[in-house]
Amino acid sequence: MASKRVKSLTIDEVLQILETDDNENQESKDENEEIRGKDIEEIEIFPPKDGAETDDDSDDDDTRNLNHPTAPQLVSECEIKVSVRETGKSENDNTKSGRQPRIRKKDRLWKANCELPQRSDSEQYVQEQGAPGDFMTPTECFELCFDKSLVKHLVDMSNRYALQKNHNLNVSENEMKVYIDQLRLGLGASVVLSFASHLPKDFKSYSIYFDNFFTGLPLLDELTKLGHKGTGTIRENRTEKCPLETTQVMKKKSRGTMNMRTSDNIAIVRWHDNSIVTLASNCNGCQPVTKVDRVGTVNKKRQKIKVDCPHVVTMYNQFMGGVDRFDQNVDDQRVSFRGKKWWYPLFALD
Repeated sequence: MASKRVKSLTIDEVLQILETDDNENQESKDENEEIRGKDIEEIEIFPPKDGAETDDDSDDDDTRNLNHPTAPQLVSECEIKVSVRETGKSENDNTKSGRQPRIRKKDRLWKANCELPQRSDSEQYVQEQGAPGDFMTPTECFELCFDKSLVKHLVDMSNRYALQKNHNLNVSENEMKVYIDQLRLGLGASVVLSFASHLPKDFKSYSIYFDNFFTGLPLLDELTKLGHKGTGTIRENRTEKCPLETTQVMKKKSRGTMNMRTSDNIAIVRWHDNSIVTLASNCNGCQPVTKVDRVGTVNKKRQKIKVDCPHVVTMYNQFMGGVDRFDQNVDDQRVSFRGKKWWYPLFALD
């Protein structure tokens, strides 16, 4: 409900409106249509013009009534505030005003399968014949909002800022577009894709292995488009709601237990070894399962045991050994960093 102030009336006119029946005095009713039939919230009375005669009421001397206003008060002006029902809204619209609901991202459809799905005949036909040309590509849709003028503005401002910092950047529009695309993938993915772009073109496909700092599902999608294979450990918060068994549940099961889900030619495998490890790949799954030697407890005795190991872990260990050893050496033989307080030893000397 909203409020509305109507034209100024005298107190006498307001009293007549309130006391007059709806069926009487049709002419007066038409004149005061904006007041009649509405809820009066407030009547604001202004002081009379002649304040010296406010003590004389409107009755005869013999029939005085303290409830009757004086004559100057009857002719003084007042302003009425009435309630007005808002139009344009449905009576059944009880929704609260606020921000629009966030559009949900399309979730991946994960399947419980130990093999990566093969491409169907319909997908082969689309790739061979080509998709219909009536649809816009994601890049074309993005350029409708992020047009060339905006890219040019970013290039000009970036070069100007670099000159202010005594650097000659000379970035081009194509380089700016590549930079914007790398922001979508993240720092880790941009490093891997930059590395892949410098690989020799003698071979059409390369198998690239990386750790959980770089691994993400968008990176594997990009490597698939480029024709490369990718495998790496992945963090739990990057699996995009993949319905794998939780780490707490896997810890209660025996060593060698594995769980796998696939979606869009990407497989995520969780394996119970000394600890729980999760890997993602666009080329390797669980099969074939091999046996690896581990030290475990059998009949309260420590001895070597055989543990099932998924194929993706075997391939990862085979090609990531050198990188892991390098990281280990860097951590064990870390050089000391130069301190910021270079002057501190001067005060420590006696």
